[in-house]
This record gives sequence, C-alpha cells and structure tokens, in this order.
Amino acid sequence: MKVFSTTLVKSDKKLDFTSSAHKKIYEQFVNIIPDGYKVDVIFELSGPKATVAQIAKVHAACREIANHTGHTFDEIKLLVKERVGLILNKNGDEDNSTTIVKSFADCSKEEMSAAIEATEQLCIDLGINV
Repeated sequence: MKVFSTTLVKSDKKLDFTSSAHKKIYEQFVNIIPDGYKVDVIFELSGPKATVAQIAKVHAACREIANHTGHTFDEIKLLVKERVGLILNKNGDEDNSTTIVKSFADCSKEEMSAAIEATEQLCIDLGINV
C-alpha cells in the first residue's frame, strides 16, 4: 500500500503545497497510480492537536510491532508512550501515587511526531519493514 500525506495551505481561495518538494512527491505518487484506481482523500484542518493521520500512523505501527513481537497492541502503545514521556507520575504518599497515561488524542503534534519517531525506531531495532 502506497501512502502520500502532505500539508496544504489556503491562499487566494485555493489549497497550495507548502513547498515545491511536497508538490514533487505528490506528482511522483500520482505517476505510480495505475489508471482506474481510486484514491481516498481526507482533508482535516490543522490545529495544535495531533492529527488523525498521526494517530493512525502510530496505531498502525504499534499493531505491526505487536504482531511481530507477540505483545498486545496496548502493551506496545504503553511502551511508546513511556519512551516519549506521555506517562506521568504524580507522586504523593507512597500509597497515594498516581500514574497518568496521556491519550494520543490529547497530544500535541510535536508529541505525536515524537511517538511516530519512537515507533519507527522500534521497527528499525526489530527489523520490521513498515
């Protein structure tokens, strides 16, 4: 499965690529699609929160890693969250210690970028081609 993603910016009532490099990658992507194939397109407004595409990418990688290692999907998600600092310990009394695990849906784009990098590194370390 080939995937292309980019960020577009609205200017003069149209959407344009943010760089000529992104436009070139788009053109290369279009050239490899056989005639008659359908392409799914999702437009999502970008804000400070993680995008659906970022979350989907991390989830897909976590599933692949889980399938490869025999761990559960949730175990791999927790490992990724731990590696990028999304597990917070609020230490009170020894009996009152609270652990907060941040949801990917509540992450910033930067936090999700770190999660994507962490899953990519795990795949490299495990020899998984994603």
